[in-house]
Amino acid sequence: GNSPDVYAQAYFSYSAKKSGGYTISQLRIGHKPVTSAYAIENADYVGCHKASYVHRFSMLDNIKEGGVFVLNSPWTAEVMVKKLPLAMRKQIHDKKLRFYNIDADAIAAKVGLSPRINMPMEAVFLYLSNIIPFEESLPALKEKIKETYMHEGGEVVAKNLQAVSMAVDALERVDYSTVDGWLTEPDAEMRPAPTFANDSIEKFITKIH
Repeated sequence: GNSPDVYAQAYFSYSAKKSGGYTISQLRIGHKPVTSAYAIENADYVGCHKASYVHRFSMLDNIKEGGVFVLNSPWTAEVMVKKLPLAMRKQIHDKKLRFYNIDADAIAAKVGLSPRINMPMEAVFLYLSNIIPFEESLPALKEKIKETYMHEGGEVVAKNLQAVSMAVDALERVDYSTVDGWLTEPDAEMRPAPTFANDSIEKFITKIH
């Protein structure tokens, strides 16, 4: 939003937890003033910054056909068949999404920033969205890092710069069309149905929940 001729709008939803909660960010960015007053319905880009969220949120319902989906996970494409819900895998396929994976947690751990992954994920967003040419946005991001983290010391700045520099090379496009079981393998992560000793719990309490 600070870049010349670029306009931005942001809306954030936070969980009630002050620590360890989630944030859902809706961002509109373009070269004309943004005046929309409603939630995003056809997203060009969706990023999932925590792998466990694939079982918590239906995050691909509002992504447009051919959009970009970026997942932060340690999984290979073959492992994703077991880890991603079948409904999500079908959405990725049916919407013909450009699906990318990055292990941002591994980057953060390597440079000593764990668990902070915001900078490598932001670098990936700038690279894939190309709203601003990456050769312009990357230096601007690095300057922003220096401005933001200098009060924490030069070492923190250096770690964030290193994480950003590693991000694009760590990004991998997932060719799900070649992965066996992508559209057929059942959810391996699904929890078994609970059993109850007391019928009243199953009949009433679970329905209320």
